[in-house]
Amino acid sequence: TKNSYGYAMFTVDKKVTFAHRTAYSLTNPGEDITGFDIDHQCRNKSCVNPGHLKRVTRAENTQNRGANRNSRTGVRGVYERRGRFIAQVRHQGMGEVAGPFDTLEEAETAVKEIRNRLYTNNVMDWEDS
Repeated sequence: TKNSYGYAMFTVDKKVTFAHRTAYSLTNPGEDITGFDIDHQCRNKSCVNPGHLKRVTRAENTQNRGANRNSRTGVRGVYERRGRFIAQVRHQGMGEVAGPFDTLEEAETAVKEIRNRLYTNNVMDWEDS
């Protein structure tokens, strides 16, 4: 089954388990995943393909995600202010800002360049490059 967040789960001996964590553990025997996230590099939360899964820190896991559901521009890290677009990336408690830009496309290019420079697990943008 899937939980309310879309993650595949199953039950064994009355214990509920995330399917992707089990798939990763079975294909990487001996690798301790305690304290780590298993990131879906494909961004499909129900995927259990071991080739799409990577052991990462929580900080790295948050780097490989899309725009928030309430994003007005639909582009992660791009905000509209007074008819122009601002690119902003937060990393390790610091923020980097670029802009303003006249078009959403210019701001999207800028925010991807910043993320690609700062992030180590930014698969979503690497694939777009």
